[in-house]
Amino acid sequence: MISGRAFKKKCKKFIRNYPFIGLLLWLLLLGAIAFVTYLIVYNVSVARHQDVYDSLWTTTQQVGKDIRNREEEGQEAAAQRESLAIAQTQSVGDYMSVEEFLNIGDNRQNYGNYFSNMLDFAVLKSYNADTIAYLLIPDTPVSYPVLCSDDNDYYLNHNIDGSEGYPGCLYIENYNSQDMSDAINVIYGHNMSNDTMFGTLNEYDDAAYREAHPYVLLYFAEEVRVYEVVIASAYSNEHLLSDCFTMLESGGFRFDGMNNAEAPSLVARVQEYGAWGAYVDEAAVTADDQLLVMSTCASGDIRYIVAARRIV
Repeated sequence: MISGRAFKKKCKKFIRNYPFIGLLLWLLLLGAIAFVTYLIVYNVSVARHQDVYDSLWTTTQQVGKDIRNREEEGQEAAAQRESLAIAQTQSVGDYMSVEEFLNIGDNRQNYGNYFSNMLDFAVLKSYNADTIAYLLIPDTPVSYPVLCSDDNDYYLNHNIDGSEGYPGCLYIENYNSQDMSDAINVIYGHNMSNDTMFGTLNEYDDAAYREAHPYVLLYFAEEVRVYEVVIASAYSNEHLLSDCFTMLESGGFRFDGMNNAEAPSLVARVQEYGAWGAYVDEAAVTADDQLLVMSTCASGDIRYIVAARRIV
C-alpha cells in the first residue's frame, strides 16, 4: 500500500512532467467548487421567494376574515362583502353561479372553503402592483398571483419583489386582456424541478390525477371563476395565440387582436400535434367558451399545456 508521503511525491512529479494536465485538473476543481456554490445560492434564492408566495394565500385570506369579523365594518369592506355574497348566487352570462357549482355532487364539501373568504387584492398589489389575479388548483402546489407587465418577458426572470432570477412569476402577456375574458387566456410559468410554480402540471398526464384535480380557480377582486380541465398535452413552442398574428415579409409579426381566437381552434391544433398520451375533451369545448391555458416548458422546444374551460 502506497503511503501518503509517496502519493504526494508521485503527484508532484506528475504535475512537473505534465503541467498542462495539472492545470486542467485545478481548473476542473475550481469549476466544480463554483458550480456547487451556484447551486447553493440558486436553491436558497428560489426557496426564499417561494416562502413569499406560500405566505400570500394565508395573508390575503386572513385579511379577508378580519374584514368580515369586525363588528364595525368600513363602507368599502361592507360593500365588498355584499358584492361577493350576491355574486356567488348569480350566474354570469352562460356560466353557472358559485352556488350552482357547489350544489353539484360533493363540490360543497370539497371546494366550499375556497369560496368562503375573499382575497384582499390591496395586499396582493402591495407586493407588486402588476398583480391582476390569483390562480389556484385545489390540493396542488399551484397557488400563485398572476401578473402582467408591458414587457412580456419581464416576469419570465423577475420575481414578485422585482429581483432578477428564478422562480420568476406566473404571468400573462399583454396580448391578453387583464380581466382575462378572452377566448384563449394564457398563463406562463416555469417548470421548476422542486415542483413549485408549474412544476407539477405534467401530472395531468395521469387520468387519476385529472379526476382528482378537475377544477382550476381564478380569483379577482370581487369574483372567483372556476374552470374545468379539458386539455392536458405536450405541445410545440408555437405561440398559443398564433391565430391572432400575421407574419410579415420582414420576418417579424403583427398582432391583430383577439378577434380570431376561438377555443375550438386550440383543440384542433393540439389534436393535430398528436402528442402521445394527450388528453383532449373535444366535445366539451365550443366556440362560445373561454379557455384558461397554463403553459410551461417541457424539454427542448416542447411545451406542456393544461387548458380549462370556464364554467363559473
